[in-house]
Amino acid sequence: IFWILFIILTLFLIVVLFIFNYNNYSETYRRVEKSLTIMNDQNDIAPDNYKENVDSQPIEREDIRFADVTVYTVLINSDEVKGIISHNESSNDEDKVKTFAQEIIRNKNKTIYIGNLYFENYSYSFFENNIITIVDNFSVNNNLIHSLITSMFLFVLLEGVILFIALKLTKWITIPVEDSFNKQKQFIADASHELKTPLAVIMASSEAFERDNNKKWIKNIQSESERMNNLITNLLDLAK
Repeated sequence: IFWILFIILTLFLIVVLFIFNYNNYSETYRRVEKSLTIMNDQNDIAPDNYKENVDSQPIEREDIRFADVTVYTVLINSDEVKGIISHNESSNDEDKVKTFAQEIIRNKNKTIYIGNLYFENYSYSFFENNIITIVDNFSVNNNLIHSLITSMFLFVLLEGVILFIALKLTKWITIPVEDSFNKQKQFIADASHELKTPLAVIMASSEAFERDNNKKWIKNIQSESERMNNLITNLLDLAK
């Protein structure tokens, strides 16, 4: 009973934590995907001096801001990075973003790529225009890993609670069974004692009759046999 309760509650806890992390990951994934989609839509309607005159400095395209993810717009011309625009309040990783953008250009990865948000450092979208949208997954990675570690900590903590609950429930469930088992043991002992008494009288009377052919021993045997018969009949009735 203990192991059944423990396993059921543990499986329930695993399912709950899995659903929590899955929903958290899915929501984060959609948020990153939405950020890329928003930037793609904005880039498609961007003015010509933003899409074509990428040699002009400084590049003015900071009207779109993101608070939950770090987003960059990378302007390219002739397979070279001409400018990087950060759509967040602060950013110190433009050199890394530039290196990553050059790798995308070099590999001709014209697609939208998000990848595994637990491990991938960047997500991006790159199509036929001269713009690459890059999402820095650093904060996303941290949040997801933090949620995963928190879930593992909760799992260990709640496993202790489950162990305590399983022990208490097992004890509560088995109390009637244990009482019934003890009563059955006591009943069997009492019934055996009650049957043993007339049997002893019968055996003793039989031995005495062999030494002394007195009819009183026969009467004792008959009396105790009837008593034993009544006891057995009562046991059979009780069993029914």
